[in-house]
Amino acid sequence: MISVGVLREYRRRKIATSLIQKLLVQFGSRIRELWLEVNTANEGAVKLYEGFGFRRVMIIENYYSDDSPALRMRLAVDEAAEDGAAATRERLA
Repeated sequence: MISVGVLREYRRRKIATSLIQKLLVQFGSRIRELWLEVNTANEGAVKLYEGFGFRRVMIIENYYSDDSPALRMRLAVDEAAEDGAAATRERLA
């Protein structure tokens, strides 16, 4: 998957939460980790991902076309299940 986003007028309606939950339900038993990049200024998205157990890995300077930086994040699906990392598995129940 290359890119997923929610249009501004549809944000704050739990659409992104639902997309991530469905991704983990559908593929969670077949994947070991997920990686993503998010604009460092998008604090709401960063919190959402951290709520699923994603961890901050690194900043990538000049990532976007406007030269803004991205935050690379990683979710170790097995670790999230073992740790209960930010209630990832509870969200799926």
